Amino acid sequence: MPTVQGLLDEISGLLAAPATLESPEFELIASGVHDAAHGAPGDLDPVRMRSILGRSSTPETRAWFESWGIATAKAPVRTPADEGLGIAPRLCLPVRRAGRLLGYVWLLDDGHLDPEAPATREAVRLVDQLALVLAADDPGAALAAAVHGAAPLELAALMPARVVVGQVRAGQSVLSTEVDGRPTHLVGGYGTVRGGPAGVGSLALAPADIARSYAEAAFAFEVVSAVPGIGPLAHWEDLGAYRLLRDVAAPDPVLDGLDETPELLETLEIFLDHAGNVAQSAAELHIHRQTLYYRLSRIEQITGCDLGDGQSRLLLHMSVKLARLGR
Repeated sequence: MPTVQGLLDEISGLLAAPATLESPEFELIASGVHDAAHGAPGDLDPVRMRSILGRSSTPETRAWFESWGIATAKAPVRTPADEGLGIAPRLCLPVRRAGRLLGYVWLLDDGHLDPEAPATREAVRLVDQLALVLAADDPGAALAAAVHGAAPLELAALMPARVVVGQVRAGQSVLSTEVDGRPTHLVGGYGTVRGGPAGVGSLALAPADIARSYAEAAFAFEVVSAVPGIGPLAHWEDLGAYRLLRDVAAPDPVLDGLDETPELLETLEIFLDHAGNVAQSAAELHIHRQTLYYRLSRIEQITGCDLGDGQSRLLLHMSVKLARLGR
């Protein structure tokens, strides 16, 4: 079976550039040789020396590299030199498995490596093999794979469970990892989830159900992040009408005319949330009833909808909630 060191040396030899493998936190996992045979451009830059000797990088260095989008990249990223920080040109090959970032392969060069070259594409194939090796030793990799549609059998012993996306209190999750850049937890059995902000999916009875629970939890987290008063925890079962909006891409154009009048949009949402109750709506808005009637009249004029019609109210209410989610 391929090893981390063997694959890293193969990538280094293929691209004729010295290579290192670091974790997503910029901790050194493995390093290749640095000599002329591997295309070494000369002296090591201070960043690589610190990585090899200290097995980590400074927060400033990490922030500089992440500013080039490496943490979300799914393809090779060229990072330039920065003399002030002592950084030489590099090519970064993100290491991902099932959407989860497992680390970075760094190739120290003089800027000549082409991210689109055939040799680089072959190196990316080797990086995919490297991801498989790293994932085999990573307990969070099974959960990351499950939420992307796989169903690792090793998770069967943890069933039933539910997926939580966001922050939960320590000790609540039987397995935690990061998926698509978001904290993701598997909470065992029917236990209570505490903490937040977080979205909680419905119960998964088998590993094959984890992807569904994750999708529910991810959407619930989207709702709790956008809608005041829902949180700090949003359970999928308690989302009500929001559940119908998960797969809707955008609001109906009926709201287009309200884009430049945020007070009318707020008035419409509160009025519909109170099922058309004028007294309750005016009280929450802290306005006189006559002011509310005037605003509702303006909303009808702009949208062309009759607020006394149930179908129109349904359309407007769904569109307002989608707008709230930023769709």
